[in-house]
Amino acid sequence: MEKLQSHHLITLLKPKSLAVDRIFVLVLTVLISALIYNAIYNYLFHPLAHIPGPFLAKFTRLHRMRYYLRGQEHLENQRLHAKYGPLVRKAPNLLIFSDATMIPEMYSRYVDKSDYYLIYEYFGIVGVRSSSEHAALRRKLSAPFTGTAVHKMKPLIEARVEHWISKLGTAYADTALALKFDDIAQYFAFDVITELTFGKPLGFVENLQDCYGLIETINGHLFIQGMLSRLPWLARGARALNPMGWGEPTPKDKSGLGRIMRVAEEQLEERLSNPHSSANQRGDILEHMVETLKTGALSVSEVRRNLLIFMAAGSDTTALTLNCHILHALHTPGAVDLIRSSPAYAAAAIKETLRISPVATGEDFPRLVPAPGISFPDGTFISPGVEFFASPWVTNRDKTVFGADADVWRPERWLDADDAQKAQMDRLLLTFGAGSRVCIGRAIAEIELEVSLRRFWEVFDVELVDKERGYEKCQNYGMLHYSGIWMRLKRRASS
Repeated sequence: MEKLQSHHLITLLKPKSLAVDRIFVLVLTVLISALIYNAIYNYLFHPLAHIPGPFLAKFTRLHRMRYYLRGQEHLENQRLHAKYGPLVRKAPNLLIFSDATMIPEMYSRYVDKSDYYLIYEYFGIVGVRSSSEHAALRRKLSAPFTGTAVHKMKPLIEARVEHWISKLGTAYADTALALKFDDIAQYFAFDVITELTFGKPLGFVENLQDCYGLIETINGHLFIQGMLSRLPWLARGARALNPMGWGEPTPKDKSGLGRIMRVAEEQLEERLSNPHSSANQRGDILEHMVETLKTGALSVSEVRRNLLIFMAAGSDTTALTLNCHILHALHTPGAVDLIRSSPAYAAAAIKETLRISPVATGEDFPRLVPAPGISFPDGTFISPGVEFFASPWVTNRDKTVFGADADVWRPERWLDADDAQKAQMDRLLLTFGAGSRVCIGRAIAEIELEVSLRRFWEVFDVELVDKERGYEKCQNYGMLHYSGIWMRLKRRASS
């Protein structure tokens, strides 16, 4: 009887088992066929099939991650161009170019961003991929960044600079204690940008610490976002698995970006509820955002998101540029004396730092080639829909534009150049981006750098602990970060 029951059970299950096996084999066959087809297409027929590059780049994006995870992607881009030439296929549908003269055409106002930006959609203007939508949003956000508005903010920036200089003096110069400048630079930059965006500094400099764990949180987000943006299919998967946004920052959080969201909301509510208070006469970014809210051009959520990206982008880039400038100046004989004695040289030194050490460099924000396609000077045609980017680490070293010694930090190049040369270098400098998407806060960053560095060199003599290199390590996970810049400060007699 048991044998009959077993036989009956096998008979019932066998057809279903065979059906499942057949479906599995069919699915596997389709997947393998698709992979083979995709590989053959990418290798032989893709619009970039004729562009040189690493062998694996013809088939997958994954190989790029090893360079990203090493934190040296800017140097890898440089090596790729040295090996393969001015046009390199870095992934199946991704082109990188090194000819700085092509920047105006490649980054025209009609170029859309690629799906690299999927992971940035939460972050206001940065995540807007459509060129027309970006232009519309930029118009709504532009009021705080006009020349007149930025000039009105300069006293606020100067006040933060003086507080920073005072703290450096009492905490380090007067005590002969060594300081880790890369940390102190970030504290300063965060206090400036939170003063402008939230109406008050968060107290980084006063407390000489990372308030609310904000810097640690942002650095962690940058690393993860860097991975997801380089693998858009992974970003789509992460979003599909988390449609409710669980784990994302909220104003209820006690630290990190969520805590800053609450600060932003509190300041917005205070400004809106007291429209005639002195806080609304400061001329800061928040004041302009409040006025935009009143017109209904933007929602509270949109204002909050853009205030957050202004804060994150405006702090990191300034602080990291300060690091680079200090290192370049101290390693160039005679540069510090010239910076102190010549305003023209001081301005050129900042511009030269922005050229040779652009801190936002790596994958460098890809765009999509628009219709009907683009032709390069050598006759190479690139079809619409291809992703592309140029690394400012590479194009800012283009010897045909910036001179035969473009790999050297030499501020004199900006002073020795004639008007035509200087105009070309300015136009093709990719540090702040290009075209209609050039960094909206550029003017604020330039004032902040000018005022802070002028006062720093006026007040202090500097001695690096590591006199040869000056830093412990350099990593690039979306931002070029020199860390472990230990130094000692001494007040100058003339200060």
